[in-house]
Amino acid sequence: MDIIQELKSKNLLDYIEGQIGEKASHAGSGTYRFKHCPICGKGDHFNINTHNNLWNTFGNCGGGSIIDFYMTYFGADKQTAIKELCNDFNINFETKGAKNMNKENIKTEVKQVQESAKTTKEIDLTSIINNYYTLSKSDYMYFGERLLKNFEYEDKIITDNFNRLVSTNKFLVGDPKEIFKDNLNLVPGLYNINSYEYVIPVWENGKVVNCILRRNDKKSTENKKTLNLKGPRVRFINGDHLKQPKGFIFITEGIFDCLSIECLGYKSICLNSVHMANKMITLIKSYAVDIVKNEKGEIIKETPNNYFKDTKFILALDNDTDGVNATKKLSEGLTNLNIDNFSLTVDSKYKDINEYYLNDLDGLRDEIEICTKNINKNSALHFLDTGFYKTVDKYVNYQKKRTGFKLLDENLDGLMPALYILGAGSSLGKTTFMLQMADNIARNGNDVLYFSLEQSKFELISKSLSRTAWVELNEKVTAKQVMYNTDSEITSQCIDLYRPTAERLFIYEGNFNTTVKDIESKINSHISLTGNKPVVIIDYLQVVQSEIVGMSDKALIDNMVTTLKRISRNLFIPIFVISSLNRANYQNPMSYESFKESGSIEYTADVLLGLQYSIVHEIQGLGEKKITQKRAEMKRAISGDKEDNYRRDIELVALKNRSGKQTFNISFSFYPGLNYFHEKENQEEELTQFIL
Repeated sequence: MDIIQELKSKNLLDYIEGQIGEKASHAGSGTYRFKHCPICGKGDHFNINTHNNLWNTFGNCGGGSIIDFYMTYFGADKQTAIKELCNDFNINFETKGAKNMNKENIKTEVKQVQESAKTTKEIDLTSIINNYYTLSKSDYMYFGERLLKNFEYEDKIITDNFNRLVSTNKFLVGDPKEIFKDNLNLVPGLYNINSYEYVIPVWENGKVVNCILRRNDKKSTENKKTLNLKGPRVRFINGDHLKQPKGFIFITEGIFDCLSIECLGYKSICLNSVHMANKMITLIKSYAVDIVKNEKGEIIKETPNNYFKDTKFILALDNDTDGVNATKKLSEGLTNLNIDNFSLTVDSKYKDINEYYLNDLDGLRDEIEICTKNINKNSALHFLDTGFYKTVDKYVNYQKKRTGFKLLDENLDGLMPALYILGAGSSLGKTTFMLQMADNIARNGNDVLYFSLEQSKFELISKSLSRTAWVELNEKVTAKQVMYNTDSEITSQCIDLYRPTAERLFIYEGNFNTTVKDIESKINSHISLTGNKPVVIIDYLQVVQSEIVGMSDKALIDNMVTTLKRISRNLFIPIFVISSLNRANYQNPMSYESFKESGSIEYTADVLLGLQYSIVHEIQGLGEKKITQKRAEMKRAISGDKEDNYRRDIELVALKNRSGKQTFNISFSFYPGLNYFHEKENQEEELTQFIL
């Protein structure tokens, strides 16, 4: 295969994604499309056909092979494109090219290509940056927002490093067309290019070899957040750190992740894109391996050296799928070169290092300390030194939520961040009970997220208005009457009375394909948007769908319960989950056995509660005939009309309670017609209004 055919056989999609730092989306059979054209920056008209490994555009931006792309994107001639692509793919141009050239032309061709290359990628922007930096009076507020926040008042290390970064890197704020007015061919041809006013020079060997253009989101939210200049090759920010390799070197994905680490006093190299991970390994390998070539320029031996013996790389990429995959690729590459490397764990609440830095500086510093001091973060000693008192403070300062049921609150000692599971059979009012509790919590000023996976928002609110009619107006109004608006005046009054509660209650209707991941996403979004950590109620467990295929029902339930437990622990919030029970347990006293068919719920839950008919106690110790009679009464109670059968005697049983009274029973009167649970402080207490 000659040199041109070999280059044209290289994966064009991977190459372009790596060059421009953007991932293409699948647009049909063998076709991938970039949201922004790498040539003009506009529209989504740039396509790659993976079947024939060619690119084309709907506009006037050209098309062709990988060589044509290089020539168009970098403004290079064909000789330069071939030479530089050979460098990119580690192809020896002199040796490969000789096979297809006349001997007398080899030296001339090679020399022309080498000299031509000097006019393109090795562009020197230093004087442009120095001149604009000297003449302009840039406003660095944006950089301060991303790197200082309030740290300048309390952390001199960060302040000093920030000032150093601004002055040595010569950050600029201005219109790219103004900054590069004498080299407009370098400026991406976006219609909103003036909004990319934050310019971060990329320095290499004391020269500016490229610039990162960062968008001002207040001026525009279209196109990519970050751009490179059009002509120069995409570079690693702070790649020169590899020339002084002692100590720790962080590898980050984004520019502000890199600068955040630098503000903390560490060396950091920015990939500029996850697609540059392979190139980073290649660059590091060029330092870490001594290469011996023969007289033809062919590699005959590669010998690892000790260049990075005093260096430890810390991989700190984004907390998403691409970041995780790139971290794995980098770690494997470094390990294969026998270079020490660690992965810094970004807290799951944050998408990247900069967000972690701005929201939990102490947490980030702890993670850095773990990596730099090679601390086993799972050791009890490390937790005592770094996390124990922080966790104590979280519990001490946590404002316990109240369920609104006096005896329940006394026995639970309020709601804490934990996983609560309520089990109940059919017609025991488990949804009504949890909805009443949700209203109580919301009425006390706390946000509640109610995931209703069967009943609609309309049905639930109608239940709440029915209860409001009785509690507030002493009016007997069923949910069905509310739904049909049989008394518009009472409904209107109930709506007004219910408004303060409704303001804090957020109901998410399920559509029978809601997963735990969906629930977690909505919880995180709520916290991010409001700043409030809610009480979460899921109605009910067996309707939640799993994203895992091929597991048994019990195993799936176990997986969902443990995931909800993790969410409760990580977000430090109470989560209530309703669980249905095996029908065989409906008419027996509540016990751990009642939950057995639903998986190992009892092991994971912090608090395990159950609703049962009070009559189950009367069955115990009776003869077979009496038991049959009592069970018949229970069946009649279960099947009774909700509107006419006003009262059911219900008992709430605690089988497990990690933070309060271990076990307890509380008696309730349940009035299905009015969607109301009345907590009885003694067995004789009853609402006389309901005696018919």
